[in-house]
Amino acid sequence: MQKRINKDDFARNIEIDETTTHNSVGKSALRPDAWAKVTGQERYMEDIQFPNAIWGKILRSPHPHAKILSIDTSAAEKFPGVKSVITFKDIVPFKIGFADLADQYALCDDRARFVGDEVAAVAALDEETAEKALDLIRVEYEILPMYTDAVKAMELGATVLHEEKGTNVAAESHYEYGNTDEGFAQADHVFEDTFETQRQCHVCMEVHGCVADWGKGNQLSVWTSTQSPHIVKRYLAEATGLPISKVRVNRVGVGGAFGSRTDILPHDIIASYLSKKAGRPVKLLFSRQEEFYASVTRHPAKVTIKTGVKNGKITTRHVTAIVNGGAYTTQTGAVMGSLGWKAANFYQIDNYKYDGYGVLTNTTVSTAYRGYGGPQVGFALESQIDMIAKKLRLDPLEFRINNANQTGDITIAGSLLSSCGLTECIEKTRDSLKWSAPKSNDQGRGIAIGFGETGWRGAYYNNSDVSAATIKMNQDASVHVIVGGSEIGVGYDGVMGQIAAQTLGLPYEQVTVHSGDTDLAAYDCGMYASRGTITSATAIVLAAAELKKKLQDGAAEILGIPADHLNFVNGTVVSKEDTNNTLPLREIARYIYEDQGGALFGTGVYDPGTHLADENGYYQPPGASITYPFCAVSIDVDVNRKTGQFKINKLAAAVDCGRAINPVLAEGQIEGDVFHGLGMASVEPGLEYDASGQPVYTHLVDYKLLTAADMPPIDSILVESIDPVGPFGIKGITQIVTSTVGASLANAIYDAVGVRIMELPITPEKVLTALKDG
Repeated sequence: MQKRINKDDFARNIEIDETTTHNSVGKSALRPDAWAKVTGQERYMEDIQFPNAIWGKILRSPHPHAKILSIDTSAAEKFPGVKSVITFKDIVPFKIGFADLADQYALCDDRARFVGDEVAAVAALDEETAEKALDLIRVEYEILPMYTDAVKAMELGATVLHEEKGTNVAAESHYEYGNTDEGFAQADHVFEDTFETQRQCHVCMEVHGCVADWGKGNQLSVWTSTQSPHIVKRYLAEATGLPISKVRVNRVGVGGAFGSRTDILPHDIIASYLSKKAGRPVKLLFSRQEEFYASVTRHPAKVTIKTGVKNGKITTRHVTAIVNGGAYTTQTGAVMGSLGWKAANFYQIDNYKYDGYGVLTNTTVSTAYRGYGGPQVGFALESQIDMIAKKLRLDPLEFRINNANQTGDITIAGSLLSSCGLTECIEKTRDSLKWSAPKSNDQGRGIAIGFGETGWRGAYYNNSDVSAATIKMNQDASVHVIVGGSEIGVGYDGVMGQIAAQTLGLPYEQVTVHSGDTDLAAYDCGMYASRGTITSATAIVLAAAELKKKLQDGAAEILGIPADHLNFVNGTVVSKEDTNNTLPLREIARYIYEDQGGALFGTGVYDPGTHLADENGYYQPPGASITYPFCAVSIDVDVNRKTGQFKINKLAAAVDCGRAINPVLAEGQIEGDVFHGLGMASVEPGLEYDASGQPVYTHLVDYKLLTAADMPPIDSILVESIDPVGPFGIKGITQIVTSTVGASLANAIYDAVGVRIMELPITPEKVLTALKDG
C-alpha cells in the first residue's frame, strides 16, 4: 500500500521571518524588464554588435545518413572575404550529451547522421559571402541506409548510427515496483492501449545563435540566449581545452526557449573555433529554415499502457515507451526516464512496471521541451483513464478523485508529496466549466490531470541540483542580488527581487537583480525542470540570513544591546524589550561602511537534498524533486459531425502552485503552457520526414501554429497548497499544464461525438475519419 505521513511532520528547510509591511510576495509586481521589452530596448542575439565582428555559417549534410569520405575546403578558404574555415580536424573531439551517453561532436567526424548535421563551417566579412563560401566546399559522401521510424531502427539487423554503441537503442530503463503480474491477476478489469505523439518543434520567436570572441589572452567570451549559462561555460571549456576561468558566458535576452536552449549546442562550439582561427568575433545565427530541420525538437513517442483496476481503484500499471531521440542521444535517456517516472506518480498505485527505450534515428536531434516527457505520457495516461471510466460506467472526475494522491503520500516511486492540491484543482475546473450543466448534442467536456517536478537531481552532473546567490547591500540599504540562474522570459529576475525584498523587509523598488553572467554570478545548474524559483529563492533566503546577521551585529554595536535582543521589522532593527528603540537599515549600513570600515554582503548556497534513483529505479523520499506540482485541465468543446471541425468554448486550468509569488506571472505561465499544449494537441504536425529521409516542413508557411487569435477563453486558476518545504510555500509550475491539454481535448471530443483519437495532433480530418469509420 502507498505510504502517507501527516503534514504536521514536515519541517521547513528554511526558516523565514515574514514580519514586514513591505509585502512583495503574493503581489503582481511589475517585472524589471517590462519597459525594455515593450519599447524594443531589450538586447537579443540580433542586437549584439561588435565593430570587427564577422559572420559564421554552417555547411550541413543534405543526406540523412552518409559516410564522409573527403572534404575539400581549399576553394572556400581562398574566396575573397573569408576569414576562417573549419572541419572536424580543427576542433577538440569533445562529445555533447549526458555523461557516458554523449555521442555528438560539434562537427561530424566521418559520418553525417541526419539532414542538417554539421559538416563544416566558415566565417566571412558578411553573411552573403559566408553563404557563397559554403557552396565552394566539396564533400564526397557514401550513402548509408537510414531510419526515421524508431520501431524500425530497433529491428534486428538495422544499420547502427553509432558503431561504438552496437545498437540504435541508445538508452534503456527497466524497473518494477511491487508485483505487476500478481496485480494484473488480481484485478477485476485489465485495459491495454497504445498512443502516439509527434515531433513538436519549439518554434521560438528568436532563432538560435551566438556571438563568440576568442580574443587576447586566450580568453573566450560567448554571448548567447541560454537557459543554463554555467552549464554552457563548463562544456565550452571542455570543448575548447581552455581552463574554465578563461571562458565567460553572457546570457542575453531570450526570445523563447522552452527547453531548446538548455544544453550547449554545436553552434556555440563552432562559432568559438571560427573566432579563434579568424582572430575576430564571430556572429552565427540560424535561418528560420534551419530552426526546423537542423535545430532540436520534442521527442516523438509511442506509449503503451496496461492498467489493472479493482473495486474502482487503479492497482497496477505497466508502461512501455519507445522514444525517438533523433540522430544523437543528448537528453534522450533523461526524457525517456522522466516519462516513466512521471507515469508512476500520477495516482495512488500498488504495482508499477516500466520498460523504456530511447532510440536513435536519422532525424533532427530530440531534446528537452516544455513538459520533459510529460505531454507524451500525459496524453496516454489521461486518455486511458477516461476510456476506463467509460467502460466501467464511472464518472471520470470522481474516478480521478478516488485515485488521486493526497498531501503526505509517498508515491510508489518514492516521491514525498509535502503538499498536494490535486483534488482541489479537479474541483475548481469542474466548477469553472459548470460540469453538470446541460449540453447540446455535439458538445462535450473533458478533463485530464498533470503531475510535475520542481528540480531534477543529476540532470547535468552526477549528483547536483545546486543554486547559489549573493546579496550586496549599499550604504542607503538598497541591494544588489546576484544569482546564477537565467532570465529566460518567465519573469525570473523580478520574482527573485520579490523574494529578496520580502526576506529583508525592504520595498521591492530597492532591489536590483543581476543574472546570466558567469563571471559575476555564483554557480547555478540552470533554468530547467521548473527549478529556478524554488532553488534560487532558497539560496537568496540563505544569503539574506547571512546579511541580516551582519546588520544585527552592527545594530547591536550602535544601540548597545545584545544582538539576540533585536528583531527585523519592516526594514528596521527593533529592540525586543523596547519597540520604540529602532534603527533603519540605511543607518546601520552607513555605520558599517563608514564607521566600521566594513562591507555588507551575504552568500547562500542551496542543495535541495533530493536523490538519484537506485539500481531498481526507486528514489528515496523526497525523491528526484524537492516539491511536486499538480494540475487539472478541463475543456468544453463543440464538434461539427459533418466536417470534423471542433471549437473550444472554454478551457479551465487549475494549478497547485504552492504559493504564487507573483500571481500575474503565474497566470501568464499557465496561459503559455496552454498555448504549447494546445498547439501540440490540435494543429502542429510535428517535423515529418518523407521516404528518403528529407524533412517535410521547413518553413512557417508549412508548419501550422496557433496564434493569439486562435486561443480559446482560458480560466487560469491558482490553487495555493502552501508547501512546507520551500520558502514561502512555493513550487515550480512552468510546464505542467502543457502535459495535460492533449488528453483533456481528446476526452472532450469523445464526450461530444463518441470517437477516440489516440494520436496527436487531433485534427478535423482525423475526427471526421473516425466518425465515418463508426
